Amino acid sequence: LIACQKASGAILLDGPDVGSPNAAGSTALAGLTLVECGEAKDSKAVAAAAAFVRKEALQLKHTYSLAVAILFLDRLGEPTDTPLIESDDRA
Repeated sequence: LIACQKASGAILLDGPDVGSPNAAGSTALAGLTLVECGEAKDSKAVAAAAAFVRKEALQLKHTYSLAVAILFLDRLGEPTDTPLIESDDRA
């Protein structure tokens, strides 16, 4: 997964490109997988994925992408993510 990470922080396999509406969901799932498999929450890869997801979070409209973004950000446990997780101010 880390080898598939783009400069933007997005982690994309053979699916969406960085501009895709599903890129944040794919990145969130990959980030969550890394954390659940033991990658440190403050590692460069997880931090970059989290930054990408945070940047895209308020634009998410697809249920899957939104749900997995919430799971990933919640799993990171950053108190500053709480307003983003609880936001109902989707574009």
